[in-house]
Amino acid sequence: MAVVFLIGGTGNQLFQFTRAAPRDRFCTLFLQPALRRWLGWKDHEQVLRFPAANPLACALALPLLALDVMLAKLAGRSLYTRLDLRGVKASPILTRWVQVGYFQNAAQTRNASELGNQLAAEGECAPALALHIRGGDALAMERQGAARYGILPAAYFRAAFGKAGDPDRVHVFTDDPAHARAICAEAIPDTAQITYDSGDLSAMMRGCLSARRFIACNSTLSWWLVQMRGAQRPSIVPSPFTLALDLPVPPGAEAIHVDY
Repeated sequence: MAVVFLIGGTGNQLFQFTRAAPRDRFCTLFLQPALRRWLGWKDHEQVLRFPAANPLACALALPLLALDVMLAKLAGRSLYTRLDLRGVKASPILTRWVQVGYFQNAAQTRNASELGNQLAAEGECAPALALHIRGGDALAMERQGAARYGILPAAYFRAAFGKAGDPDRVHVFTDDPAHARAICAEAIPDTAQITYDSGDLSAMMRGCLSARRFIACNSTLSWWLVQMRGAQRPSIVPSPFTLALDLPVPPGAEAIHVDY
């Protein structure tokens, strides 16, 4: 059993959860708002609950993590920690007691539906069509040349809307209303009634999971939402899903080719 220090937003946390061993437990120290502000990191709304590590185990794992990060930077190896950070990657040469990193690929040892069940939308009216448009800091980084996720063109959303049957009502979930409105102005006919929702993340995830049809963007969270919806609920996704990350089209999803 290892202690997994969670980092990043919900999409990243889901990668970290599914890449952990079944008996691993999770520490949310680096998700605490006060610590993130002190470190100068972006704060993320915390939606999911993870099997928690014992506080004493977290306290003992922290100095091992600090030691192994320094060792990995110097020698490219660690003693007890599996690392997959930007610029620092290492596997332990002794045994794995600690794990921290992004692990953004499709290999999974745990099922994300264990956590997705926390978001059951009981008693809520499911949208006929939900559309997820990511903007904000991710879009800003891509415009500055990050070349990691890529920028989805309005043409993708136009084609996806057509494949969804041109419904007259659309629920758009977004962290960037201005960007979403600009995309929808190009992609969706004026006759459609569009509701923009930039509220809390848990409501957004419930809406996307319960919608009869879902149009994903190329964020890691969108990829996980399609995974958790499963093949029985129609989803439309870009292909390739991102510009640089190796994320396959989830089973059952309908793919639209995108030139980033």
